[in-house]
Amino acid sequence: MQLDQPLRDRTDELQEQLRRLDVENTTLHRRLAQAQEDLKRLRSRLRAESRRDEDEPAEPVIVFTDDEEWVRHEITMTWLRRFSPADRVSYPLQAVTIGRDFAESIRTLPAPLRTKAWRCAVDVAAGRWREVQARSAHPLRVGPTAQATEVVRPSDGARCIRLNVESQTPAARRMHFWLLADGGVELSRVVAHDDMRP
Repeated sequence: MQLDQPLRDRTDELQEQLRRLDVENTTLHRRLAQAQEDLKRLRSRLRAESRRDEDEPAEPVIVFTDDEEWVRHEITMTWLRRFSPADRVSYPLQAVTIGRDFAESIRTLPAPLRTKAWRCAVDVAAGRWREVQARSAHPLRVGPTAQATEVVRPSDGARCIRLNVESQTPAARRMHFWLLADGGVELSRVVAHDDMRP
């Protein structure tokens, strides 16, 4: 008995579909084997890394006695990372007073901004703030114009200086610090661009 034409066409169509599915199945089996091999390799590397981590002592967690100790530590570590030994001779860290709001103003920043703020604090502590043009150092003023009176602290005559922590970004951060009459500095706060409080 001979199959009629539509049935033969349908049979051919199904055989072609079966052939394509067989090729796809073979490809998927190959991909699965490769993925399993990759997973096996990654697990082996992870075990090796874990063993190596167990062999190396973990870096100790530092517990600071107070915010001032934390700020001084971060400034010192940033200074050591940023400055070569020769630059550290040229720009030693100076005695810096830490204002009561300084630590909190940095702690609330996201990590990338915090890093920039520590770099700015190092420029202040190492006496470079006048030399680094990107800091755009200028006195904080009581009004919006360059002719407005500088902000001066009545108790000791310290002048508030404003520096760029970052620039060309909305709400760019600024650092305020007090320039003391004896030439010393007191770090005040890291603020958003529009915050003009010392």
